[in-house]
Amino acid sequence: MTNKLLVSSLFLNFAFSGWSKIPSALWLAGAAAFGAQAAGGALSIQLFDKKAARYESKDFGDEAIEADAKADATD
Repeated sequence: MTNKLLVSSLFLNFAFSGWSKIPSALWLAGAAAFGAQAAGGALSIQLFDKKAARYESKDFGDEAIEADAKADATD
């Protein structure tokens, strides 16, 4: 994602510098394409983090096991 943002900013610099014989519209299109790819990558990372957070558990069921053991001991 970082590399795509760097390439996008490089294309923007080329577009606004005016030293190239390539029209600035092509540089801007390249910057937009790489910027969109970086945004898509950031979104996919965010979605992955949400899914991974569902499976991270600090509680491994120890409290539930202890509660069951106490209930069995009082019966």
